[in-house]
Amino acid sequence: MRRSLFLVLFALTLPVVHAQEFNCTVSVIAPQIQSTPKRIWQSMETAIRELMNARRWTNRNYTQAERIDVNMLITINEQQGLDRFKGSIQLIYARPVFNTDYNSPEIDLKDEDLEFSFLENTQIDFSPDRFSNNLSHVLGFYAYFILGVDADTYSSMGGSEYYAVAQTIVNNAQNASEAGWKAFENTKNRYWLIDNQQQAVFRPLRECLYIYHREGFDLMSGKMEEAPHQYRQCHREVAHRPPGEAILLQHAGLFPGQGERTSGTVQARSRAGKDQALHHLADHRSGAHQPVPEHDEGVVSTRGAAAQSQATSHWPRA
Repeated sequence: MRRSLFLVLFALTLPVVHAQEFNCTVSVIAPQIQSTPKRIWQSMETAIRELMNARRWTNRNYTQAERIDVNMLITINEQQGLDRFKGSIQLIYARPVFNTDYNSPEIDLKDEDLEFSFLENTQIDFSPDRFSNNLSHVLGFYAYFILGVDADTYSSMGGSEYYAVAQTIVNNAQNASEAGWKAFENTKNRYWLIDNQQQAVFRPLRECLYIYHREGFDLMSGKMEEAPHQYRQCHREVAHRPPGEAILLQHAGLFPGQGERTSGTVQARSRAGKDQALHHLADHRSGAHQPVPEHDEGVVSTRGAAAQSQATSHWPRA
């Protein structure tokens, strides 16, 4: 009896372990390079995965179910010496829709300006306040950018604090020799991506991300009559924006036709694709009809409710 009581008291004193923010799947390929041992690419994958998944990017507590699923593909096209590489990075992220088995595509982005140094079996260190390595800075930039987009879908303008960190990363990279950080290089790089995302002229588009998801998709499992109205309202708002205000990162499936006005790295879904998604949601309403949480619960708790609904309905999160 005493032993059992001791074990219970000991368990209560243990700290609650919270997972980090990302569940990032990383693939590194080099189809044009045959002479480099495969273990180099495997070591690179491991180092990138550890940075993305083991680092704590925010001061919020994420549970395992709340982690943000990201697919990352790095393609190495050129190797300069033993530790210098050039290629591209592609990122795909989709947001869970409350109480359904549907994930709403948010980001499908390919950055061709990837150049960095990497030594086998080394750890990637990152700090947003100082530039030390281009690979870590590129990874850190996109980590905070994804956090910003994700937060915007759960809370109106909720991603601002993460975009601010991404802006700091860009500012600290202005003296970097690698491309992708400076305004004069081109109009479709990391500099302009984060600059556009923070401009007041794009505020309606960011607010539309929230309406589209929290007041649209997230209601479809229980309030089908309200969700389409919110969706159409959001669609009309975007459709009437001037062409010159096309944002670099388009919300996949939300802004039809806008993808052609951008860098071409974002795949915008067709109207038929969106209609299919709407029918998909309508056909997969959960019998539990769990209430959607109030909007003022905070980004993480609201995301957690959407993610947790996967476990309570029929789409467990991997």
